[in-house]
Amino acid sequence: EMGWDDWEDQLVMVTNTIHACSSFGELRLQAALFPHEYSLLKNKSTLRWTIKVGDAHLVGDICHCLGIFGVTPPSSSPSSSPSSRPIQMLLKEGQDFLLGLQNKDGSWPVRDETLGAYDLFLATSSAVGGLLNIRPQGWGPASASLAVILRRVNTAAEEEEEEGEEEREKEGGREGRKRKKLAPPSVT
Repeated sequence: EMGWDDWEDQLVMVTNTIHACSSFGELRLQAALFPHEYSLLKNKSTLRWTIKVGDAHLVGDICHCLGIFGVTPPSSSPSSSPSSRPIQMLLKEGQDFLLGLQNKDGSWPVRDETLGAYDLFLATSSAVGGLLNIRPQGWGPASASLAVILRRVNTAAEEEEEEGEEEREKEGGREGRKRKKLAPPSVT
């Protein structure tokens, strides 16, 4: 199992990728172009782990990225499909955590009190981003050539996974090379 530091680095890489490809929420992204990243972000253990360690920066980034993918907090409107309810509730859980964690001066705390002013700014700006109701101005990624590359990478990854499954079946179900999933350390 991956340790916290490695997993945190992976999560930061995912959220930074989503932010860059969407011009920080200016553009909506399709989950189909980022299947592994979206899977990590919508995994309830991902959010709950970052809540457990009290990380306003990561919780805010997760919520903001979910918004970039079009996830909105639950509403009573009939347009909300029942299948989207669990991820909407997850977003609400993250936003409720952020609202409850906010300091009286309007900032958000950092996990490590030895960190400086920049880290306080980063935690606060990420938390605010996680509370935003994103109104994108179009569809991303920001670069059309990146969309082409992402489609090719995803197609190649799917083909590789299918080939791996076929090989394992031929070998009588022996465990073959499997693609590692992005997953948080288990929450206890």
